[in-house]
Amino acid sequence: MKTTKVIGITITAVLGVYLALHGAHSRPRETILDRKVHIEQAIVQVPQVPPLCDTLKVEKRRVEVGGCELYCETEGRGPALVLINGGPGGTHHDFHPHFGRAAEFAKVVYYDQRGCGQSDYAKGKGYTIEQAVDDLDKLRDALNVDRWVVLGWSYGGVLAQSYTGKYPERVAGLVLVGSGTDAMRLTLQSTRQFEFISTEERKGIAEVQGNRTLPLAQLVYNAHLNGDWKRQSYFRPTKEQLARMALYGWKHDPVFRGSIGQDLSRIDLRGMFEGCPIPVLLLEGKYDLTWGADKPEKLAACFPGSRLVIFERAAHGPFMDEPEKFFSTLREFTKDLPEKADEVAKWKEQVAARQAEKEKSPEYLLAAAGWGRKSAERIAARYSDAWLAQVSNPSTLLKLGFALYDAKRYQDALAVFQKMEQGRDGAGVALVWEGHMLDLLGRRAEAIASYRKAASMPLGTRHDQYGLVLSREYVAQRIKTPFTRVENKDEDLMSSAIVFGAPSTNSITGNWLGTLDAGSAKLRLLFKIGQTTGGVLTAKLDSLDQGARDIPVSTITVKDNAIRLEVKAVQGIYEGTLDAGGKKITGTWQQAAHSLPLTLERHEGTVAASAPEKLSPADLAASKQAAQKLTGVWNATLAAGAASFRLKVKIAKTAAGAAAGTIESLDQGAKDIPLSAITCKEGAVHFEARGIGAYYDGTLSPAGVILTGQWHQSGQAMPLEFRKAASAR
Repeated sequence: MKTTKVIGITITAVLGVYLALHGAHSRPRETILDRKVHIEQAIVQVPQVPPLCDTLKVEKRRVEVGGCELYCETEGRGPALVLINGGPGGTHHDFHPHFGRAAEFAKVVYYDQRGCGQSDYAKGKGYTIEQAVDDLDKLRDALNVDRWVVLGWSYGGVLAQSYTGKYPERVAGLVLVGSGTDAMRLTLQSTRQFEFISTEERKGIAEVQGNRTLPLAQLVYNAHLNGDWKRQSYFRPTKEQLARMALYGWKHDPVFRGSIGQDLSRIDLRGMFEGCPIPVLLLEGKYDLTWGADKPEKLAACFPGSRLVIFERAAHGPFMDEPEKFFSTLREFTKDLPEKADEVAKWKEQVAARQAEKEKSPEYLLAAAGWGRKSAERIAARYSDAWLAQVSNPSTLLKLGFALYDAKRYQDALAVFQKMEQGRDGAGVALVWEGHMLDLLGRRAEAIASYRKAASMPLGTRHDQYGLVLSREYVAQRIKTPFTRVENKDEDLMSSAIVFGAPSTNSITGNWLGTLDAGSAKLRLLFKIGQTTGGVLTAKLDSLDQGARDIPVSTITVKDNAIRLEVKAVQGIYEGTLDAGGKKITGTWQQAAHSLPLTLERHEGTVAASAPEKLSPADLAASKQAAQKLTGVWNATLAAGAASFRLKVKIAKTAAGAAAGTIESLDQGAKDIPLSAITCKEGAVHFEARGIGAYYDGTLSPAGVILTGQWHQSGQAMPLEFRKAASAR
């Protein structure tokens, strides 16, 4: 597991690791099946090895693709073979040196995607799958390649599928290696990644990942030394291979993963490859523990006519584990690939027609729509009675009913709510809205009957866009007086999850505060859970001591008193149990192989950014001097490798005359990260951002408008100059 720290909460991402180099081994190599336990007694340094790009005979270049230059390498002769790495956020280095074998029969094209590795961090209109697909085709054109074999590994498999759908005339063959399944929406058995990792190893990995002083490469390297390699590898890698993976295999724009992750949820390629004339080869490792054992066969079913090859002694990277079989299979596949221009053109038309038809389906339209007025207009304009037979999900029915209500199509809305009532979930909500429609249709006696029936069911649901709370008290009022129309106040309101019928006494809506003890740091986490339309639960997460706010909670699951909150943006999951009084949730926070206890308690009112700082008399005097000389706004740009981050520090004077402040990372969206230990002693300035494990030491210029010094974080010191904003001078 590779972990990358940005200014904000820790983000984790699954990667494969480097395994076998060319050549035979003199003794049997250790595999996950041996179940040997290796625990390092101390943190070790990463061996400084050069990137393989500098040791291999590859042609390097940069290619302009429209507002962005992509880094590219080529080697070999023969039919073009382009390699798309995994992640999102990995680099082409994952393929070195293994695909040197493919250079014996193909012209191999390595490249880093926009926002990754050595390519420009130029997000344009935003990092998306569509943009990445278009970038890839511009790269093809710049390399003067007419058609090529497209190979996608892991997440790269999703990108390869998307490229094939848009530019099939440019694809001679499609190869998917341990491909991601996101776009096919497959229901698979649970991941097996921790099946071969012992309890002792998990503890060692957690200790490493909890050490916030380690640079990224050192953290990744030590985690893998302690057994983390077993999640996605079959053979135990050497220390040199681990070092290269840690140093060069995972580099990207801090916003890249989040942007692509959001876009992935909108990609739906189900059914696209039916009738596809392009040859497809699926290469899967038997011990690819990323998914359940049912993944290869289910993925193959999405590609009729494809060839599936299972590698018996391989994991997520079969080209590393069984290179002889892998590259002989790939060589055979790339031989004499037929060009079926007419069939491909026809299939491309079918794909476009299928997509257009898919976009007409109620399921597609309703899933993509919000809950506000604009979405309601689009839904109502396309609605027909035939939709009722095609929609069954209670949340989807509720959204449809609201859209028809907004359009004043009360009879149609009534039919939708009546179908919703027939389901197991949401019957109480449906009955209230049936009563509303019946009132608006002038059928008062029937409306009262619906309200009385609803009064015996769990309610406590809010519809914020209408300003309504469906409680027993509300239903009692509707029995006495008819419902009168209220308007949708929101242009568009999106939601992420829905739970119907939760008793109001045990509702989880509200603010939940807890402290995560992560070794050297104690981080306060605040989950802000709301309930919108039809019992829809939405939530955001604040990591208060890291200044990371409004991180979206992707999925909210409530079953009885069991709560599960998934935060895909940081690859974290919280699972807990709500107590009988509805005031405390006891559970665990899981991130990577790290599992920590976390108890959340209901919190009313605002949350202090940090506890009051206790200063010694000497530090208090230095803090007061800092308040006098530094109060205002200070701007700087931190150069961190290929990336740069704009920082803004705000310092103010407290009632006691001491200095207080916050820092923002403008390019990462991290706001209000609290500063502590702000001091100024004879021009020597110091402040700390403890929530992100960073501090700054600098010297104030005689004019008091420039700070020159170094930013320290994760064991690294980087030069950084702050300048005071003119308005604050």
